[in-house]
Amino acid sequence: MPDRREMMAAGTRVVGAGAGLLVALPLAACAPVGDGPLAGPRVAADDVELCVPTTAGEHIYFGEALANGGSDPAVISDVRGTAERAESVDFSIDQEGLSLDEVLGGGGWPTDEPVGFEADALGRAVPVEGVVVDPGAAVTLIAVVEPTSATDDAIVDDIIVTYTSGDEEYEEHISVAYRVHHGDSC
Repeated sequence: MPDRREMMAAGTRVVGAGAGLLVALPLAACAPVGDGPLAGPRVAADDVELCVPTTAGEHIYFGEALANGGSDPAVISDVRGTAERAESVDFSIDQEGLSLDEVLGGGGWPTDEPVGFEADALGRAVPVEGVVVDPGAAVTLIAVVEPTSATDDAIVDDIIVTYTSGDEEYEEHISVAYRVHHGDSC
């Protein structure tokens, strides 16, 4: 089983500042938004929220598929987002899970009720920078969230995946909000 340090070593770390609020870095001025070949869930902002209940000691992860519908490879250069009441958010990529029918949605780790492949998927996760998604292929973007509080919900949203394909740079906006809820149910 990967521990928190192993999961964090695999990805991009976003750390909350001050009161636990992190504001996304400015967007690249020349990057087309949402019209590139690498596509995540294209939903309207604030339409979808994925909530995972947690108890003390769990690491909460969320997974999102990114599929390359273009004719050129997509090379991911950065993933960033906005976090509220999160000590850290670590982004990484599982390049094999979808082809193995091992789809991570959201959950806590460690858990008493494993699906069966969480340890494998989290162990396969690699840093986002430089990941190549071949034409027709799909990968899982993984966000591991560490809340700042044992009582207040942590929220991660406005996730932006920056990548190049062909000679163009693109940004794919993932408008799904991820909520870590302290308690038995969301």
